[in-house]
Formats: sequence, structure tokens, C-alpha cells
Amino acid sequence: MTMMYISHVVVLMTVRLRDSSILSSCEAEVQELMRQVDLMVDARKHDWMKERRSLIAKLDICEQEAVIHKATLSQKNSEVC
Repeated sequence: MTMMYISHVVVLMTVRLRDSSILSSCEAEVQELMRQVDLMVDARKHDWMKERRSLIAKLDICEQEAVIHKATLSQKNSEVC
């Protein structure tokens, strides 16, 4: 289950609870749970963004290396011919 899905479920539970008398007895717990879910989602998002930046940097390096290798091959090909 994804964090986004869990957060959505918690929101739906909160909406449903507002229609019942249970709300007064567990509203604080639901709000705390939602806060904790938000913190977990934010932490994962931070991790994913950090990983994304790292992967983009690695991709840039690979693309630069590919350009260098292509130029080298082209130069060697023109020397042979």
C-alpha cells in the first residue's frame, strides 16, 4: 500500500467519522495518525527526490562519456580511412 493511498484512506475515515458519534472519542487519534502519515510521506518524498537528483547526475555523466566515446570513434574511423 502506498503512503498516498494510506493518507487518502485516513482522510476518508475522518470524513465518515464526522457523521458519527465516534468522532469525539477518536478525533485526536485520527488527527495524530494523519500527522504521522504526512511526516512519513514527506520523508519518503525527500528520499525519492534525493535519489532522483543522484540518478540525473549519473545520467548526465553517462551522456557526456557517450559523446566523448562517439567523438573518439569518429576520429579513429577517419584516421583509418
